[in-house]
Amino acid sequence: MKLLKKLIFNLANVKILLCDILGIEQINIYDGFANEGFFIETIDTGNLPKGMYFLKILIDGNFTVEKIILE
Repeated sequence: MKLLKKLIFNLANVKILLCDILGIEQINIYDGFANEGFFIETIDTGNLPKGMYFLKILIDGNFTVEKIILE
């Protein structure tokens, strides 16, 4: 299990995906609107093998990628 915590500055359309090293979507973590404040989501990674993954985060058209390691 991993905990994802993001600060949302206003009501926003949010999409968060967990992808493997090849960019293939493994988990659709969230797809919808999020209110202003901290957005907290628990990611169940129990069925995934250990290794490096990427969080693809889209908040109101702003796209970022974060690396996470599952151990």
